[in-house]
Amino acid sequence: MNTLDYLKVTEEDIENSIKDEFGGVYSADGKRLLQFDDDDAKLKEYTIKKETVYICHGAFEYSSLKKINIPDGVTHIGNEAFRRTKIKEIILPDSVQFIGEGAFDYCDIKKINIPNGITSIKKDTFNFCTSLKEINIPNSVERIEESAFYNCNSIKTINIPNVKFIGEDAFDDCNSLEHINNYESLTHIGDGAFAHCTKLLEFHISPKITHIEENPFYDCWSLKITSESSRFVVIDNMLIDKKKKILIAYCGKEEEVNVPDCVTHIGGSAFFHCIYLEKINIPDSVKTIGNEAFSCCNSLEKINIPDSVKTIGNEAFSYCNSLEEINLSNSLTSIGSYTFWHCEELKIINIPDSVVTIGKCAFEDCTSLKETHLSNSLTTIRDYAFKNCESLKTINFPNSVKVIGKEAFNNCCKLKEIELPDSIIYIGKGCFQYCKSLKKVNIPHSMTFIEDKVFDECNALKKVTIPDTIISIGSSAFGESTKYNIPDSVVNIEDKTFKL
Repeated sequence: MNTLDYLKVTEEDIENSIKDEFGGVYSADGKRLLQFDDDDAKLKEYTIKKETVYICHGAFEYSSLKKINIPDGVTHIGNEAFRRTKIKEIILPDSVQFIGEGAFDYCDIKKINIPNGITSIKKDTFNFCTSLKEINIPNSVERIEESAFYNCNSIKTINIPNVKFIGEDAFDDCNSLEHINNYESLTHIGDGAFAHCTKLLEFHISPKITHIEENPFYDCWSLKITSESSRFVVIDNMLIDKKKKILIAYCGKEEEVNVPDCVTHIGGSAFFHCIYLEKINIPDSVKTIGNEAFSCCNSLEKINIPDSVKTIGNEAFSYCNSLEEINLSNSLTSIGSYTFWHCEELKIINIPDSVVTIGKCAFEDCTSLKETHLSNSLTTIRDYAFKNCESLKTINFPNSVKVIGKEAFNNCCKLKEIELPDSIIYIGKGCFQYCKSLKKVNIPHSMTFIEDKVFDECNALKKVTIPDTIISIGSSAFGESTKYNIPDSVVNIEDKTFKL
């Protein structure tokens, strides 16, 4: 049996277990602590039996104990072993060689000494330990995995003397963290490793660091990055991978930023939540803009995307609440999912003729959007693309459009009239639902069925023309329509199709 298999608890283990007078449940040989039953609510401290070698997965999870004494001899602590307990103090003996994922997740501990035999701090080990102020990491630890210290927002300083690998979101939201010391061995930094560490003051990129994923430092307003690496350089507070020509991160408070012309890719989350940024100048060298690249840039008002840009990632400009105007590249073939989601001040958008697809939720909650000019090459408008665009009054669909997704124009409450071209073969459920000002619509001959709730709650809709190509009409397809026809071709009408 694999050593880690001893941390798993089976029904047979429970059947053959031995329970002590305090609620500790042990394997028949006494080497494995299977679980702890809180039979005595008044019990605040428990001492694990000295014969114990393994503390199994979830053994103390949700326990009300405030102190647990672990004897020397315990070598393995399972996943979530102490998760969401009330413990405020715990001492790990030097015999411990393995601590599983989420072992101390959501605990109230204030101080922890990692034993010298531990080589890796696993995923979520100290996740949401918001009271943890002091952590001693020995030379034996070489890896800190994903979200290991996520939201440990009382830690001010960490020392990582022999750590080579820091995983994704490892110290994300440690918003009291000011100093990282002794990280000369570090070679790999994961995406978001120090995200939202708003008090982190400095970070030095040494020549040993060879891998930086996405943006480890987004939302680090106070951070000064320096580098002596030949690969990773810093230009005007922008960390750039010279080899891949990627702008990795921007850490600064300037109102206007000029992207260097050595950059071909603006990486994911590169300018995430740069709340001071009002203007960004993107050179013709840039070909792609990554996911969430400018998300939550609350002061950004206008942006010009040069024709060199061929791809804009998902959520690239989401929650840019001050963005009023954007000029898109004429080389774009698609607009990604959530790209301009919740850009509340965006008033007009011109989709260049190169675009064939508008992604899911691309302009959802753009509540000030009054006018949009769609691409003449557009074939697909995906689900929720313009949902809750409450100011949108008109929309002209080009003859190229074939598919309009689910709730794509749901709650566009000022939209009065739409002309659907014969190129359309499918309109998704609830597509124009709650378009309360819509008065006139035609159903194109290219369609064969009308989905559920497509025009539901369109109370001002006075005329619906249904062609003889339609064979099925979905449930609650129409609201309080007054004029409509049902052609002989229709063979299926769901319940509540017409609300009269």
